[in-house]
Amino acid sequence: MRTTVEELRRVNGQLGAALDKAHADNEALQDANTDLAGRLESLVKSHDDLNNLIASSDVATLFLDPHMCIERYTPAIADLFNVIPADVGRPLQHITSRLDNANLAEDAARVFETLQPLEQEVTGKDGRVYIVRVYPYRTGSHRIAGAVMTFFDITGRKQAEDSLRESEVLLRTLLASHAQAVWQTDAQGRVVADSASWLAYTGQTGTQWLGEGWADALHPDDREMALRVWRAGIAAGQVIRNRFRLQTAHGGWRWTSVLAAPVRNPDGSVRKWVGMNIDIDTEKRAEDRLRESETRFRALASVGASSLYRISADWHAVHRYDGSGILADRDETGTDWMKERIPPDERERLRSAIERAVARRSAFELEHRMLRPDGSVAWVSSRAVPLLGEHGKILEWFGAQTDITARVKADQAFSRLFEASPAPLLVVGTDAPRFTIREVNSAFLAATMRRREDIVGCAIFDAYPGHPQGTGGRAAALLRGSFEHVLASRQSDCLPDLRYDIARPDGSFEERWWRPINSPVLDQDGMVEAIIHHANDVTTAHRA
Repeated sequence: MRTTVEELRRVNGQLGAALDKAHADNEALQDANTDLAGRLESLVKSHDDLNNLIASSDVATLFLDPHMCIERYTPAIADLFNVIPADVGRPLQHITSRLDNANLAEDAARVFETLQPLEQEVTGKDGRVYIVRVYPYRTGSHRIAGAVMTFFDITGRKQAEDSLRESEVLLRTLLASHAQAVWQTDAQGRVVADSASWLAYTGQTGTQWLGEGWADALHPDDREMALRVWRAGIAAGQVIRNRFRLQTAHGGWRWTSVLAAPVRNPDGSVRKWVGMNIDIDTEKRAEDRLRESETRFRALASVGASSLYRISADWHAVHRYDGSGILADRDETGTDWMKERIPPDERERLRSAIERAVARRSAFELEHRMLRPDGSVAWVSSRAVPLLGEHGKILEWFGAQTDITARVKADQAFSRLFEASPAPLLVVGTDAPRFTIREVNSAFLAATMRRREDIVGCAIFDAYPGHPQGTGGRAAALLRGSFEHVLASRQSDCLPDLRYDIARPDGSFEERWWRPINSPVLDQDGMVEAIIHHANDVTTAHRA
């Protein structure tokens, strides 16, 4: 009995210990369960966060398992692959895409072999360009559980790169075709980098042109000026422009135009200078020749008898080079030059002549009056020719004015004497055989019963046809022969008395006898410019 009780006590003690252990295990289990519930809640939240991130992401992304089957994707992937929710679990190779790269899935599968990320450019069938990146999907235990494939649209960047590349090509082409040397210096303007183009053009060595050694390649007469301009531009931090003579590798000097500009840091300080030299030797020498020509032109204008001028195409802007003293050497812009220089009663005639010349694009010629700077009136002979550009457009006019005041006054004096002469006088031109009547005095008109307006400008033998039934034909032949003799010999010719009947206003003819004398009018070169026909009426003597 005692043994049984002790065994029962021992068993009871064991049961109590087991119960305590069960209580402890239960508490531990409750703690583990609480921790597991917390982790599950955190996992659910992470899963929700991941789903929301995927749903809201603008980056086209595919999550693939190790067999290249789709596990999940972002909505943006629908722009590149024809994928729907039911495609989850399907191999990527079975999904059609809008990309030109047909081997994209095979290329991505190599990530599982190399365990190295993959990056390449792919082009969409719509022409857009993407960067595709494939990274291994690593778990927290560093196990490869799949791959993540992302697509970034770089079309804008690609277009910008292409435009930049094209601009660089154009710039290099432009520099290669125009610039003989391209170079750069440090912020203080010292040459520290080599320039193959400079060395090839000037023949300097790399060590010779470092620092300010480049100035040794300049013409000695230009060196001091070029260094002064260069240093002033560096100090001011402004674009530098200059022209000087530069030695060539083959000897001799050529004019060059230099342009240098500062390259600045974000804070505005100068980081370095870049520049280029353009060969302008041909243009500079042409410019010098043009300047010399203009100097000679001005000298010629200053000693000449004519006043030379340039006029804009519309005759509004006038620049005169004074030669005769008619006008000062100055610009006259606008229409006021006509008001200031042309007498009021002469302006309309001048405007009409200008308008005709402009309309015909032909030479302008006119003898007219104008006002000198002192207010006196001068007669001038003006002539201007248009300078025509492409398609016959008038660019400007170039002309000359000659002071003919003395000649005009002499002509006016001669006209007064000519008109007042009691002797019948008629002036004919040298246009044989026509011999156009240029002028006639009152005595000749009275003697021949004609009006001035009826005969001036007509051929003499049309104005005075002679009697068709008389001896007019023989007399006309003798008179024409006399005119031709005066032209050839440049001497006067006296004819014997000639019968040359004159038509009356009623159409009948009146018998007339004349004693003609034809005298030449010679120009400054001794050439005949007109013939004065003096015909004395000797009819009374012959009738007696």
